[in-house]
Amino acid sequence: MSKHKDRKRVEMKPGFVKSSPAHEVEHLIQKGRLKDAVKQAKICYRDECTPENHRLLERAYFLRTQQLYRDAMPTSAVEVAQHLLEFGVTDPTLPAELAPLLLAIGLPSAALAMGERLESPEAKARLLLNVADQAVLHPERAPASLTEIREGANLVREALRALDAGDEANALDRLREIARSSPFADWRYFVRGLAAFRRRDNEQLQANWDRLDAGRAASRIARALRSLGKGVAATEPHTQPTPAPSLKVIETAVFGEPLLSQVEQLRQFMAEERWSDLIPLLIPLRFHLQRIDPRLAERLTRILLSPLAIATAKLSPREARILIGNFVKAAEPLPIDPHWNRLRALIAQGPYDDEHDAEKFWQAYLVDLKTLPTLSPEERQRAQALVWEHLSRFFATGADADEVDRFGAPPPRQQIEYARKRTIECLEASVQADPTFLEAYRAILTVYSNWDQDEQAEVAANRLLTVFPNHVETLIWLFDHQIDQDLPEQAVPLIQRARVLKPLDEDFRRKEWVAHMALGRHHALKRRWDKGRAEFALAEPLWPERSKSYHFLVRQVVFELKAGENDRAEEYLKAAQEQLVEPTPLWLAILIEGVRYRLPKTTMSRFNSLWETGLTQKVKSETAGALAELLTTYLDSEVKYTGQSKHTKQLVDYLKRTTRIQYRREDLVQVCNFLRPERKWHDLLEKLVMRGLKSFPDAAHFPFIVATLEIEKGPYRGHLSLVLKNLKQALQLAQASSNPEEIHLVPELKKLLAKFEAMDSRPFGMPFPGFGGRPSGNPIDMFTEMFSHMFNDDMFSEEDEDMWDEDDDDDRKPSTGPPPARPTRGTPKKKSPKKR
Repeated sequence: MSKHKDRKRVEMKPGFVKSSPAHEVEHLIQKGRLKDAVKQAKICYRDECTPENHRLLERAYFLRTQQLYRDAMPTSAVEVAQHLLEFGVTDPTLPAELAPLLLAIGLPSAALAMGERLESPEAKARLLLNVADQAVLHPERAPASLTEIREGANLVREALRALDAGDEANALDRLREIARSSPFADWRYFVRGLAAFRRRDNEQLQANWDRLDAGRAASRIARALRSLGKGVAATEPHTQPTPAPSLKVIETAVFGEPLLSQVEQLRQFMAEERWSDLIPLLIPLRFHLQRIDPRLAERLTRILLSPLAIATAKLSPREARILIGNFVKAAEPLPIDPHWNRLRALIAQGPYDDEHDAEKFWQAYLVDLKTLPTLSPEERQRAQALVWEHLSRFFATGADADEVDRFGAPPPRQQIEYARKRTIECLEASVQADPTFLEAYRAILTVYSNWDQDEQAEVAANRLLTVFPNHVETLIWLFDHQIDQDLPEQAVPLIQRARVLKPLDEDFRRKEWVAHMALGRHHALKRRWDKGRAEFALAEPLWPERSKSYHFLVRQVVFELKAGENDRAEEYLKAAQEQLVEPTPLWLAILIEGVRYRLPKTTMSRFNSLWETGLTQKVKSETAGALAELLTTYLDSEVKYTGQSKHTKQLVDYLKRTTRIQYRREDLVQVCNFLRPERKWHDLLEKLVMRGLKSFPDAAHFPFIVATLEIEKGPYRGHLSLVLKNLKQALQLAQASSNPEEIHLVPELKKLLAKFEAMDSRPFGMPFPGFGGRPSGNPIDMFTEMFSHMFNDDMFSEEDEDMWDEDDDDDRKPSTGPPPARPTRGTPKKKSPKKR
């Protein structure tokens, strides 16, 4: 039975008292798990901001900084120390230990500031001596505020440089400027003793080095040199003069082997990719480093892994397997991968995309993880869950029925079913390994959604919310799903929960508006008039801009007509007409909502007659823009209704008559957005876009549409130079604009431009022609891969290659009804909604 289960059993016994969070911090400190101690101390202080918890977190920060410094991780040590300084030091006993540590990690200014809080004059004097030592050893760390320290350190270093050059007289002459009371007096004795050490004058050496302060850096260096001198003298005949010890002799005295030369040779082999020479050298070097410190051997392995992966990518599969086999025999295994299964799996899935071998090694690594001593039980569970989730991706790539091979043929149905089955098996195993692993639940929801298996996706979403009830993204997904299924009664509580978690989110507020409007329609269909009006009242303050528009009034008109309250309906109708230049868009909106509210045929005939009469009137910019915006709203939210195709055709015919009118800028943008998704309307769209470029040269939308039209021509007819030119122009205009809709385009334009500029750096600007010929390889595959998600919300999501990173999967995001801004069409794998 595992320790984790034993601990749970003990906690269930009567009379068991669980230790306090502060005791847990102390326990983690005693075990040396200082990183976890800092996390736990933060939780303690967040839960209860007491002076005791403040000092506890201070101590945890200090010990963690000390640990990182001992482990030769200065950058991380500085980062943690800065967190401590920002948090504040209130413990009166801490500055005495913290000031020298800050100095050692390279924060002299902070160390001096902390030294001002020292009460003991002796401690302040000792800190100043340490500052002087650091200035000699690391002149870049000398505080700019202490001019005497910087000048004294420069004198010592100049003397050392002169002595190293063989000019002893010059070196000793420079030391005369250092007074006996100076903090650099010890360094004067050190340099004199070092000169005697080089001359083998033991009497002068002892006279100077015996006067050194044992706690300072100069004394420590002198002791090391003395021990080396004794070792060298013992190995040489006394009848011959003793030369100065060479680097190889010093290495041998310290390490027992000249390691630095071996490390340098290994570095050279690695740079030249001479792995056949590197691996034999690695074997003895590994054992020498292991004898000094096992962590050095592990660190060497980590350094070599990345160049090794690059080297295997250049070899054939057989050569790569041989290289990996030789490497794992010679290198020190990492604690997290004791049998090298993880490395083999990553190599198999990386350069060669060998799914069979990769799966085999990942399965073997799962066995390793069950007994890995370097991880806690909770960490082992999470690691296994990560591997299972990673394995699911292998099968998920073959589970998409829309994928095609290079010949355009879809995969066999049996293959798809097998891939889907294995995908779910891996994800369920991930959940079983760690029931608190959020990404596995999200992945199950994502794959079911991508496969258009809505019932299973809904079950997966509810399952996730059972474990993580406050997961906002899933609440929104389930809300969108219920709205898409025309089930607003289930949708309203979901969006209200999400708004409690993110009360300032404007999009959530608008989503709730959509839900209340849909629920009001449902009440009308069931003849619950008072409840329906109550939903309108709840919706009105949620989205004031929309509630003041004719769109909101239209729904009230249709609701009252359905309820038989004709007088009320006429009042709302009159108010709606006042918001429009002419009422033609109003008649269309009433017809659409009338179908959804199931108004009587006589009522529908009345407004249909008004609509058709309005279409015959003189065309106007305001009317064209309003009609385009209205139908775009329903088309992009994929709300189907009887007569939609007829209305769409009537609007296109109306727009064909507008090519010579003087458009307003916002109206022309709405019209172009309406025409853009359908290729059969592109001739008309191109005419109107050219008008927009000429009439509104400062508008970002029109060059952006030109670029998208060029992209849609495909890999053979499209011209990359034209795409880049218009994207750059659109980005420049959007960045200079004060229009919120154009400002909203900036992130999308930057992503597109980065993508196409990267393509432009390839030979001949492939996969587009116009730069020297047709693209090489399979251009259809290249085009599909790069641009298939051009207009999706998640169009450039990137999967992190590192399996330990928790990726943000591309969740399906169905539309939720009339959106607040210009919507985009083409969300992949969107099911066809039912008529409403």
